[in-house]
Amino acid sequence: MGIILQEIEQYPDALSAFNQFVYYSSDAQLIGQVRQVITWLEQVVPWQEEQGKIGWKDGSKTQ
Repeated sequence: MGIILQEIEQYPDALSAFNQFVYYSSDAQLIGQVRQVITWLEQVVPWQEEQGKIGWKDGSKTQ
């Protein structure tokens, strides 16, 4: 779910989905990979919110 949400630029929701994966998963290798994505999203989400870009894609609102 996190990958799909990231692809459609729903970054806050993707961040939440990835965090849920980390919480429930027992696969240490995948958790490590997902944490890298989480780190990136934790930087992107605040920046996008500041820019007013969350929920917007190609000039039209997606939410």
